[in-house]
Amino acid sequence: MITSFIVFIFWLLGHHVLSDVYKWPVVGALYELLAFPMVIGMFMIPVISLAGFILSSAYTRKLFLVSLLVSIATLLIIPFGR
Repeated sequence: MITSFIVFIFWLLGHHVLSDVYKWPVVGALYELLAFPMVIGMFMIPVISLAGFILSSAYTRKLFLVSLLVSIATLLIIPFGR
């Protein structure tokens, strides 16, 4: 669930708060270094969360559901965010 929030915050900052990340060279370099792992996380976390939701007990299902919803929100921010 924490990784879902990290990926969500990364894309939210990259698309809305810091719309021009290359204005500052250090921020642009950091953004580029983290972009590929975040793309992998953006597509792998929903799959893992869905599998965990299906296979887990009632208490941990809530955590997997929240993680899945945050991941879906992240996937919707990318194409429809602007």
